[in-house]
Amino acid sequence: METARRVINSYKVYCPNNGSLWFPFVLHAISALKKNGRLAFVLPFEITYARYACGLWEILSNNFSDLTVCRIHEDFFPNVDVETILLLADGKGGNTSTVNCTLFRSVLDLLDNAPFQRIKIPIANIIATEKPFVSCLLSNKQQNVLRTMRTNEVISPVINHCKFKIGYVSADKDYFHPTKDIVEHYGISKENLTPCILNAKELNGGTGIGIDVSRGQCPSKLFLPKKIAEGDRLYIQSGEMQGVHQRYKCRQRDPWYVTPHIDIPDVILSVFGENPKMVVNQGNYSVSNSLLCGYLKNVDSKQFVCRWYNSLTLLSMELNVHSLGGGSFVFIPGEADKLEIVNEIPQDKVSKIYTQLDEVIKKSGTEAAYLLGDKLVLQDIFNLSEKDIAIIRQAITTLRHWRTPKLRQSAQKMN
Repeated sequence: METARRVINSYKVYCPNNGSLWFPFVLHAISALKKNGRLAFVLPFEITYARYACGLWEILSNNFSDLTVCRIHEDFFPNVDVETILLLADGKGGNTSTVNCTLFRSVLDLLDNAPFQRIKIPIANIIATEKPFVSCLLSNKQQNVLRTMRTNEVISPVINHCKFKIGYVSADKDYFHPTKDIVEHYGISKENLTPCILNAKELNGGTGIGIDVSRGQCPSKLFLPKKIAEGDRLYIQSGEMQGVHQRYKCRQRDPWYVTPHIDIPDVILSVFGENPKMVVNQGNYSVSNSLLCGYLKNVDSKQFVCRWYNSLTLLSMELNVHSLGGGSFVFIPGEADKLEIVNEIPQDKVSKIYTQLDEVIKKSGTEAAYLLGDKLVLQDIFNLSEKDIAIIRQAITTLRHWRTPKLRQSAQKMN
């Protein structure tokens, strides 16, 4: 690791301590090349969108006259849940402002140099973390529909309407969320137990798009002492006997047993999955960092949720949210803020749309809610044609086809 850090520092470029080792390996290879030399690496797809890779792309563009990324739908390593790309750099000593992105359906097509698509991607777009290696998969027809939605102000960035943050960090979920039996055993004061949503299971547990403590939903409680009675004191002592007070986050607090930053979000979003659940926080719950918290800007929470559920939102997720090795989405605040959703729905339509979405999500789940939103919002409110909606859905299918290892491997077997 010392050698890797020394190589990174020699280029005066940023790479976090938890960054992948391909970063210093590529830098070291650049240093080893003579003028007009070339290099080739098989790298994880992560290099095309990771924020910390931006500095590496700048170095590549300032050291080579030609850069090419080969993306192949067929996995190089089918037993590993990580998509890989081929990076080619030619003409050491030169410079370029673009990357040639070549798309292949199979490794055989790569060997035959028979891409089905070639696109030039500006280095500036990569550095701006626009995920251009994803958007380039869309057809001209699909890109035109999306461009028209923006031009006609049908959609706008989420950050204009809502700011997402992670929920509170308790440091020890078991201790700070005592069970009913633990509460009774120690006699913990009711006023020191704050109703909360602990995880996606509670968010998804048969609820609709509004979640309310008064209906007995989400039984979790956060131990958040304000006035300490005897039972609370005994429970705090038990935490110290277990060493909870020595955990890193607890050591930063004074007192250690008070979890900070307990804000009440307007809306809540699940973190994993390609059809995430968005709900109105009707019960004024505090929310743990297993979920995303949305704080609205001059927009009604029911209005916002009704604008969320449709295929335009799903397409925006495909274009902006990164996935884990297995192709599963993981939502983080910065990427959630970049999503685009439809603009304002007439307020007199909101209540009916909200009720219908709430009913379908209880009965058939989140995927059905997004599909229903296409009819209730995209068609009935924004007058999108069935043809346009079909193009949007096909764009989602295309991007999922490339993102998901199981889909890529299934296609490989069929071929």
